[in-house]
Amino acid sequence: MGERKHYILILILAACCCLMISCRNPVTDDNDGIEPEPELDVYAAGATANEKGIRLPCFWKNGVRTDLSTRDEFNGGFAEAIAVPGNEVFVAGYVTKLVGKNVCFVPCYWKNGERVDLSVHDPDLSGQAFSVFLSGADVYISGYHHVDNKEIPCYWKNGARTDLNKNWYEDKRSFGECIQVVDDLIYVGGSTSYYGVDFAVARACYWRGGERIELDVPDRTYPSWAHAIFVSGADVYLAGDSFDFGPAFWRNGERIQLEVLKPRGYGEARSIFVSGSDIHVAGTCSDLSLLDVPCHWLNGRLTVLSTASDSGEGHAFSVQVAQDRVYIGGDLGGFPCIWESGKRVNLSRSSEKHPGTVHSVFVRSR
Repeated sequence: MGERKHYILILILAACCCLMISCRNPVTDDNDGIEPEPELDVYAAGATANEKGIRLPCFWKNGVRTDLSTRDEFNGGFAEAIAVPGNEVFVAGYVTKLVGKNVCFVPCYWKNGERVDLSVHDPDLSGQAFSVFLSGADVYISGYHHVDNKEIPCYWKNGARTDLNKNWYEDKRSFGECIQVVDDLIYVGGSTSYYGVDFAVARACYWRGGERIELDVPDRTYPSWAHAIFVSGADVYLAGDSFDFGPAFWRNGERIQLEVLKPRGYGEARSIFVSGSDIHVAGTCSDLSLLDVPCHWLNGRLTVLSTASDSGEGHAFSVQVAQDRVYIGGDLGGFPCIWESGKRVNLSRSSEKHPGTVHSVFVRSR
């Protein structure tokens, strides 16, 4: 009997040990000490229109909208780009103002909701800010401003403006649409055009340290544009399009044509993001019925995010990859939205009667 009791006691102790092991933290025991992926904060910048139809700049954080200040209740604006280093939110765009009977754009940025207007050559003429990039404590913004009847590409560093095309009387309708800073070297992508034989024909280009580099295009007599830039190591990527030739991206100056739904159909490549060996491009192309549909290209392969027959026409303007998830911002059927790995989430609008859109996404770990 004593030996039987001793045997039962051993079985009870063994069962207790197994129970204790099974109740341990699975993060440290089942996953070999690997912590779960941190949660992400998803930011988006764009605009929605109020009940009066005035377009208002705004941003969303995890779906919650924050309206940004404008000059007054009669003027609107647009939030073109967003960057969130740490706990500070930077948004670049423009607000409108009346000069006589004309509506002018005022380039600006908002830091934590407080608007800062940017310098221009003539405050009675328009300018816009398209992109924002943070490098250390420095704030870089790209855009353009007017001189006489010409658009001059430029960037602002901490509010101080640098014009990229020095000859104001040579260039016309030139824009700095995107900016990135790597090792103190400033890259700005956009387009420039000239008087003369190629009058008013835009040419896709980028500026590296202030030096303009024109990009290869199928036919220089047709306009072309570069809308987005991404510098990865020694490689410079740009996304854009050419009239009558559709969307493309450039890698170190070499142009790669992107697939479209309709041969020689309309298409725009508006954003580019490189993650490892994968090249993500977001944009818009026309379907067989000539309706706009939002698109995502992965290494050149086209995926339509939502069809026009489902919810109306749509557009994609921005792409970012975080923790193997692909985030794309744009609009569909008048609703501002974000696609997370293909799943669409509609964002709130100021008025259900008027449309809204997202032009920039920024995703960061909490």
